Amino acid sequence: MVTRPSQQIMMENLYPTTTNGKRIGTIPSVTYFGNSSDYFRDPRTPEIAETDYAETPPAILQARQAIALAKYAGADRDASVELAEATTLLQNAVNAFDAKRDSDTVDIAARRSISAAVKAESLAIQRKEAREKRNEKIRTDSEIRSAENRFSEAQDEITELKGELAREIRNRELAERDAMNYSGQVKDLRDENGRLREELGRIRVEVENANAKLAAAEKEKQAIEQRRESESKAAKIKAAEGELIASLKAYGSGQK
Repeated sequence: MVTRPSQQIMMENLYPTTTNGKRIGTIPSVTYFGNSSDYFRDPRTPEIAETDYAETPPAILQARQAIALAKYAGADRDASVELAEATTLLQNAVNAFDAKRDSDTVDIAARRSISAAVKAESLAIQRKEAREKRNEKIRTDSEIRSAENRFSEAQDEITELKGELAREIRNRELAERDAMNYSGQVKDLRDENGRLREELGRIRVEVENANAKLAAAEKEKQAIEQRRESESKAAKIKAAEGELIASLKAYGSGQK
């Protein structure tokens, strides 16, 4: 009916003893290869009452356990049709038991419920794994796309940085060229300033010489004008001398 047995130990060998009843020491070892679901270790899992064991047919108890395992595996979500079928078959078995039907009828209905529940559990596990794989693939694809987008953005940023670097290098080359041109212009200007200073020095000397010549000429001009004034005064005096003598003669003889 099931592919894996439950974890319940139904029977266990007794310890071996000697002829006088003394127990022989052994190392007990039970290895379980069946259902490893956490259902049996989950503290929320309800226990089956002892009265159920006493009054309810084992097949119905097994069907209930099988449906509980299917629900625990997620059949409510991933195998709802199969779980509903198992639940309906279990209810049929319970109804047959309550109606005092013969044990074979009850057992057959319960076993069909068990089979349907095991199928629901198996499908739920498979579909859950498939969904998780799909989700993992979706996450992986999303991470890959995100990585590709980041890579593309990084490539674009690298391209932009390369362009910016090329522009900076070009600007630096232009700045260096301008600096060299300015340096040459400054040197030319300094040389020109040197020549202008020399020329200014020569002009200053020439101006000073011209000013000296002009001052000498001015002095000579003043001396000439002074001589002219002196000669003019002397001439005037000499011209008035005769008139003065004539005037003096009117007052009597006189001496020169």
